[in-house]
Amino acid sequence: MTNNITNIVRNLFKTIGAIIIIFLFSIWFIGSDYPQIIKNRYFTGPINNYMNVSIGDTRAEVLYKLGRPPYVFGPLNGCTDDKPWKCDRIVYSTDEKSLDSAKIDKDIKFYEIYEYEKYDGLKNSFMISFDKNNEVRTITCLKFCDAVLGINLNSDESDLRRFLGDPSISEVSADSGIKTISYRKFNLTFYLTKMKVYLIRIGPDDRFS
Repeated sequence: MTNNITNIVRNLFKTIGAIIIIFLFSIWFIGSDYPQIIKNRYFTGPINNYMNVSIGDTRAEVLYKLGRPPYVFGPLNGCTDDKPWKCDRIVYSTDEKSLDSAKIDKDIKFYEIYEYEKYDGLKNSFMISFDKNNEVRTITCLKFCDAVLGINLNSDESDLRRFLGDPSISEVSADSGIKTISYRKFNLTFYLTKMKVYLIRIGPDDRFS
C-alpha cells in the first residue's frame, strides 16, 4: 500500500514537472522569433499592402484612406529605384500657412511622391510613389513603420537572412556604401548602412525586369 502511494506521488510529480517544462517552453517559443520565421517559410508572397495602402491604389483611393499628405515631392533628379539616396528633389509643405499651399491644392495630382506621417505612440513616416497611370507604385518606410515579416528599421543584416532566407539580389554601391537587398517573391527591398536596415520599400524592383 505504501509503495503504491509512493509511486502515485512520484508519477504525479513527474507529470507536474513535465507540464511546467512544456508551459515554460511554450512561453519562450511564443516570445521568440521562431513563430515569425516559420510563418515566413510558408508565406509565398508578394506583399502588396503596407500602412493601409496597396500597390495599385489610385491617387483618389490614397487620399480617401490617408487624407491630405503633409508633404509632396517635386520632380526627381538623378534618382533611381535602386539608388534613392541620390535623389535631388524639392519638397513642398501642404500646410495651409505654406506659400505653396494654394498651388499644391490645385496641382496635387501631378506630384510623384506623397509623404505621410501617422501618430501611433510614435511618429511614423512613409512615402508613396505613383506611376504614370496615377497608381501606387512603391511604399517606402522612413521612420517607425510597421514591421514587415518580422523586419523593422534598424534590424541587422543577419536578421534578413534569418527571417527571409537568401535574397534575390544583394549589392553594395561603390559610391555611397549603401547595400541594397531585394526579395523578389516578397516584393520587398531593404536599404542598409552600417549593416542595419534604414529604409524598407514595398513595390517592384526594376532590376528584375
